[in-house]
Amino acid sequence: MTTHRNGSSSEKWILLILALIGGISFFLLFSKVSPTAKLDLQTNRSESLKIAADYIQSQGFQIDAYSKYSSLYIKNLEESFLQARQVSKDERDAFEKFCPVAAWDVIYRHNERNERFRLLISPYGDVFHFQRVLPSYIPGANLSQDDALTKFRGFLENLWNINWEEYELIDAQSVSYESRTDHNFKWERKRRRN
Repeated sequence: MTTHRNGSSSEKWILLILALIGGISFFLLFSKVSPTAKLDLQTNRSESLKIAADYIQSQGFQIDAYSKYSSLYIKNLEESFLQARQVSKDERDAFEKFCPVAAWDVIYRHNERNERFRLLISPYGDVFHFQRVLPSYIPGANLSQDDALTKFRGFLENLWNINWEEYELIDAQSVSYESRTDHNFKWERKRRRN
């Protein structure tokens, strides 16, 4: 016959102390070793919603009747590359200045009109993507692509003081609806040649 030993009181105390040390260590170190630690998020979800709302309202839109959503968007391919290369903080910052690996993807949506705003906000709280999507039945301008490009470049110059010599237009698309034409433009910073 075998007997099971429940352990002495001192053994239970030692296990309890070890468990407490392990738990405390986990909570103290988690923010430094978790996958999001390398992302250096300085803006949280609620702050991203506020930044987005302020930006949309600064553009002259009222969003009181809009539903709001925010989620953390991570470009896994870019993040894997940076982690595999074990880049320094300075190298990561230089890379993310032009291509943030993580962003808050914020959407404000009007359910009745099916209108929405989508913004991408960097970990530092900067808006680097802004999009307004309207249903196709909403009337608007029917500008040619060249006129729309000229108008949009002027808008960006006033908003962000962009030096267009540093950028090249890599994509331009137009979609015609019965009551308007929508245009989408995409620029890329020119690569410096040594």
